[in-house]
Amino acid sequence: MNLLSAPLIALCANSSVYAGRAGKFISGREGLLRDLGEDRYGMTPRKFSSLEEFIRYLCDYRCFVLRNKNGFTTHQLPFTNYLARSANPFDDFLWHEHYVWNSARARVATSTIEVRPACQQPPGESFTATALILGWVESLPQVAAYFDDTLGKTAWETMRAYRRAAVRECLGARAPIPGMIRALVEIAQAGLARRGRGEEKFLDPIWKRVECRESPGMCARRVMQKKGNVGLLKEIVIRDA
Repeated sequence: MNLLSAPLIALCANSSVYAGRAGKFISGREGLLRDLGEDRYGMTPRKFSSLEEFIRYLCDYRCFVLRNKNGFTTHQLPFTNYLARSANPFDDFLWHEHYVWNSARARVATSTIEVRPACQQPPGESFTATALILGWVESLPQVAAYFDDTLGKTAWETMRAYRRAAVRECLGARAPIPGMIRALVEIAQAGLARRGRGEEKFLDPIWKRVECRESPGMCARRVMQKKGNVGLLKEIVIRDA
């Protein structure tokens, strides 16, 4: 799912107006939080070959804070420096990895996978990003095959570069493969269709974005630049049905 963070941002970014102005990022959320460290916050730097390699990767990060019987202790050193003297290494690891914010990350304490980069969606389109993610989860073998066939061994490096561009330009960024966004949405739609629950309807706003080449954040920036703050608020206010 980390490999899919760039297309998810391109299609679902909606935080282009911040600090009272149109910002330089269509996904202001992802752009501004990059200061936490691109690897620690965005995509992982590579595909991991094993669970052990992934755990070692997490443990090499600087540990910000750990819980103790009296409250909390700050460390500011790699977690590996602390691990050998930890009385409860697994509990401490769970606390440490809570502060690694990759685009897709395991929530070990709750046995879930958290996919982070999609912004809040416009009124009436609340399920859009969730449906897109679910469609990809249902189609992970097809997604992997698509990237193997098109980008091969360069997939991770290429998609990290595309992610940087998507944070700034969303669907205005040049995709590394012609027709990539459309192909990935088709894969997600097929995944939802296989579930047999009619969930494909929640992708209707996604298809409109593909056709118009405009994400919600791009629309918000356009309205802001034309009508100002008041005009934008009038456009996005949630009204009673």
